[in-house]
Amino acid sequence: SQSGNFSTPQKCFEGFWCPRGSVTPEGKGPCPSGYYCPETEIAVACQKGHYCPGVGNIKPLPCYPGTYMPLEAQSYCNVCEIGNICPGWGRTKPELCPTGFVCDTEGLSMPSIRCPPGHYCEEGTVTQNPNDQVVSVPKPCPP
Repeated sequence: SQSGNFSTPQKCFEGFWCPRGSVTPEGKGPCPSGYYCPETEIAVACQKGHYCPGVGNIKPLPCYPGTYMPLEAQSYCNVCEIGNICPGWGRTKPELCPTGFVCDTEGLSMPSIRCPPGHYCEEGTVTQNPNDQVVSVPKPCPP
C-alpha cells in the first residue's frame, strides 16, 4: 500500500469512520461527536453513563464522579445537581443526598456537610439554613 495512492486499498485512519466502499483512508471523516468508532466501518453511539467528546473517539469515556448521563450519543456528562450526589464512575442518574447530610453544591460525588446540630435532614436536603425558602431544608429535632 502506498500513502497517497488511493487506487490501492488503504487502511482507514484510527478514529475515522470508513463505511464499506470508502475511497480514501479518511472515509466519511472523524468519528462524530457523541459516537465512537471501535472498528473503522461502524460508528457506535456512546452508551448511557458515558460520553464521547469532540470527534475521532475510538472508545467511550465513563462519566466521572460528580457527573452523570441518562442519554445515549452524548459528548458531555451532566453535572450532578444541588440536593444530589453522583458517586463513582459511569453514572446514568444522580442519587438524592443521603439522610443526615446537606448537598448544597453542584457536582458532588459524596456528601461532605453534616446536618446542622439540633436539626435532622431528610434525603435531598439542599441548604444548611433551616429558614431558607426552599423545599428541602433542615428541620428542628423534636424536643
